Amino acid sequence: TPMPNTLVNAWNFDHLVAAGATRIVFTNGALDGWSVSGISHDLSDTLLALTFPNGAHHSDLAGHFPSVETDTVDILEGQAKVQTILATWLAGLPSARTDHNSPAANISTNLQ
Repeated sequence: TPMPNTLVNAWNFDHLVAAGATRIVFTNGALDGWSVSGISHDLSDTLLALTFPNGAHHSDLAGHFPSVETDTVDILEGQAKVQTILATWLAGLPSARTDHNSPAANISTNLQ
């Protein structure tokens, strides 16, 4: 019997907002059997969920930059969106505003 909420309940994902969690991007590939247990909708302005229609286990953000020619359009667009989100969050950190050598200051260079 499918139990799509087991991991959500076990790890209290339904309480992340109340716990004060911020700046998390949850990614899911719609073709991944594990995606039914994933976070599928934004929980707040900084707890974000992205679903890749053609994504499967680990293909949503496999960690290969630059992307490979076999990546689908949704994967490429999703990777760009995650990069933009992370760059925005990092740029908002106090150290990023004052330290031009911080990872946030160089994120667009580092991720391309």
